[in-house]
Amino acid sequence: LSLWWWWWWCQKKKKVLVPKIKYGTAGFRGKAKSLDRVMERVGILAAMRSMYCKKAIGVMITASHNPIEDNGVKIVDPDGDMLAPDWEPIAEDVVNLLTTPSIDFICDTGTIIIGRDTRPHSEKFAQLVQLGAQRYFSSRNQKIEFIDLGLVTTPQLHFTVYSHNNVPKTEDKLYGYTKRLASAVKTLLSTGARNKTKQKLLIDCAGGIGALATRAVAIELIDSIEFVLMNEPGTIELNRQCGAEFVQKCQKSPRSNLKCENTDLSCSFDGDADRVVFFYRDKKKLFSLLDGDKIAFLFIRFLKKEIDALQIQNLHIGIVQTAYANGASTIALKKENIPVIMTRTGVKHLHRAAHDNFDIGVYFEANGHGTVLFSSKFYSVLNSLPSSIHKTR
Repeated sequence: LSLWWWWWWCQKKKKVLVPKIKYGTAGFRGKAKSLDRVMERVGILAAMRSMYCKKAIGVMITASHNPIEDNGVKIVDPDGDMLAPDWEPIAEDVVNLLTTPSIDFICDTGTIIIGRDTRPHSEKFAQLVQLGAQRYFSSRNQKIEFIDLGLVTTPQLHFTVYSHNNVPKTEDKLYGYTKRLASAVKTLLSTGARNKTKQKLLIDCAGGIGALATRAVAIELIDSIEFVLMNEPGTIELNRQCGAEFVQKCQKSPRSNLKCENTDLSCSFDGDADRVVFFYRDKKKLFSLLDGDKIAFLFIRFLKKEIDALQIQNLHIGIVQTAYANGASTIALKKENIPVIMTRTGVKHLHRAAHDNFDIGVYFEANGHGTVLFSSKFYSVLNSLPSSIHKTR
């Protein structure tokens, strides 16, 4: 399938839904009552992308931090990344066209991995994604396989799509996500000097899917960290006066179904648990927020110290920010001699810049949406170090 031929075909038809829905920072989003047709079209789109790549594609039904009456859908590429930029205009054309074109594919099979959050309409939308793909491709004798993960966080879906396409199959449909995450935390806590007292962390789950994932991790880390979950599904309306967006924008603690000590370290997820901010009360009992800018600074400083301690010279480490980043954080980073790259607003632009410019790239929006990326070169360098170093750091 020629991408440009498909784009030209869509432009020629010029038949669109009114109003036209745009592919935003991470997908399509809107009022749930208007998204039935969008979900069916996304099923067609995801199957097309899968057959084009000859690998599994992920579809996440969620509207992230939006209120409960909204919903949306994110598309995950075979490497666990966001949808490739050159497919975004194609995605808009597929979803907005009133008619479906007849196109021949070299590959006759595709795989779609579907996950969803806790919104009341998410299960129906997951079914519509399957229905849309089935209706179109079954009539063409092309087989689409569906892997329904059920209730998962957006990070879990990204991880699962990558694993499905790159590692041997396992009995665990999430490819050991929980155990791998817990193992990494245990390893980190076992290195260096730290307070041996069991840590306590209060987590505002925003009424969303993050609660389910955290419960599973809590079992694995029961001897290391005490997790106290607030605002689990069913105890509070999704994202209403709670969650990362509320805490970061309002600069105050979330509404909670539990009474908690103000001195406890706390954090807030959003509805699909791909954002996190931390907060606590200082010695003067004033609210203190660790937003994305501060989280990114802590990450990059820790990683730089580790790299410097190992005396590794050939790894490029840095951070990506936008014009909306806290100016004080940019100044502090430069004082630490940490490279800073500025890019356009939007997590997809931050992610791409971190991936393209650094061996260790860190980015976080102020709202807590971000991550740390490690290049293949980083892993090669790390694996070449003496085994004795691995045991100490």
